[in-house]
Amino acid sequence: MSPPIRIVNLHKTYRRSDRRPALCGVSAEVMAGELAVLMGPNGAGKTTLIKILATLIRPDQGEVWVAGHPLAAGATVRRHLGVVTEAERSLFWRLDARQNLDVFGRGYGLRGRELRRRIEIGLEAVGLTGVAHLPVGKLSAGQRTLLALARALLPQPTVLLLDEPTRSLDVAANRRFVDLLRDYLAMTPEAAVLIATHQPEAVAALCRRLLVLREGHAVAQDAPAALLAAAGLPAGPSAAEDLRRLYVHWVGV
Repeated sequence: MSPPIRIVNLHKTYRRSDRRPALCGVSAEVMAGELAVLMGPNGAGKTTLIKILATLIRPDQGEVWVAGHPLAAGATVRRHLGVVTEAERSLFWRLDARQNLDVFGRGYGLRGRELRRRIEIGLEAVGLTGVAHLPVGKLSAGQRTLLALARALLPQPTVLLLDEPTRSLDVAANRRFVDLLRDYLAMTPEAAVLIATHQPEAVAALCRRLLVLREGHAVAQDAPAALLAAAGLPAGPSAAEDLRRLYVHWVGV
């Protein structure tokens, strides 16, 4: 079977005066059942990579397959995607939480009893049933992030793309978020998660693959244990410490 995410020689340059490429020949794979952590300093190309995979922008060169489909098959690819980028901008603030999920669920082609069932399951999973009647504008930043995750999971996607999703979560919400990802991968063994983050400790225990970007280049990609061995680094006291050591080794800060 094809990996849910396959990237070959990806290039992207924005039309700016400096002309510095955002991505330079990036190749990567995320296999079924894996949660891959995407790390790198600001400007390394993380968000650009997520947006290309989400079909929001086009690469200049290279090939990408999502759930076995080439990126050019836009609508087909989007049917297999769940995406969380900026919750602040990706929800309807005047609608309540339940209405938001209804709107997006219909956009995914869900209807009737099945849509209502998935909405209630999603609200319960993210702990928002009690505030589902409130306009999104009255929810906290963390609650909006959890609602965006519930929205992304509505179509039961093969590929889940997350860009800095944990920065506004408190300890309890972060635990719920991680439990949701664990359950999603357990119940959807053909699926894969790619999460770009500066806070790897939030998902370190679930990380099966680490991809490090630096100045648009993929400088490391493998299982954390394999990368530690290749770099000659000892394993740390925790999975989070392992990711921090690898980040410092490959990025230098």
